[in-house]
Amino acid sequence: MHVELEKSDGKLETFDVVSDARDIRGYEAEFKESWIATELSFTQMSQLAWITARRARKFSGSYDVWDAEAVDVSSSEEDEGEVETADPTRRARTAKS
Repeated sequence: MHVELEKSDGKLETFDVVSDARDIRGYEAEFKESWIATELSFTQMSQLAWITARRARKFSGSYDVWDAEAVDVSSSEEDEGEVETADPTRRARTAKS
């Protein structure tokens, strides 16, 4: 996820974080709801980014501080589940070739 924070001094801080299962479990423990059972909202994505940023030591404040500073949190759908397309003109590799 790409994060843009507007700090109290007006400066913009940007960074990227990558969430994994630790962050999903952290989200579920912190917010007392299942990540899988709910439709993703912008607030949930921001909450997950906050948990991930804390784990990655890119942010140390409370969620209230994060919420006040988070100008944008975005995830590129292009990157999610990206699969390399096979070239139909090339012969596929097998275990024997």
